[in-house]
Formats: sequence, structure tokens, C-alpha cells
Amino acid sequence: MSETETASMGCALAAGAVGLATLTAGGVAFIAAEAGAGAGVTSTAVAVPVVVATMAAGCNLGALATPAFLWLKHQGHTLGSAATALWTGGGP
Repeated sequence: MSETETASMGCALAAGAVGLATLTAGGVAFIAAEAGAGAGVTSTAVAVPVVVATMAAGCNLGALATPAFLWLKHQGHTLGSAATALWTGGGP
């Protein structure tokens, strides 16, 4: 996968996770707004931009963090060996 594809996948996964978490945390407000149980148009009008904004922020975070996590995964053995060598006194 290219770096652009990796960033795109990270964006989609993080946005989905953050959106789901936001809906889970505020889902009661959405249900109440849809059912009309004392919640007016204002709460729905405020809730939708909040979900969209958190998903956009999650997308940005995922797009930035995914390549870094994959790099750490690929370099993990090298970094772990160097850290072990430093810890045991066998480093440079």
C-alpha cells in the first residue's frame, strides 16, 4: 500500500471509530430529538455538527498517525534491539 492509501485507510477507520464513539456517548440525545421527547430542533441542529466535527478530527488524526504506527511496527525489532542493548550496557 502506498503512503496515501495508508493515510486514507487510517482516516476512514479513525473517523468511523470516533463517530461511533460520539454517537454512543450522545445517542440518547439523538433518540430523544428524533422522538420529540422534549428535545427541539436546536439540539439536533447542534448535535449533527458536533458529530461531523469529531469525525473530521478523527480522520485527521488517523491519517497522520497510521503511517507512524506502521513505521514503528516495521522498525520494532531494530528499535527493540537497540533499546535492549542500551539497557544491558551493550550499546555504543
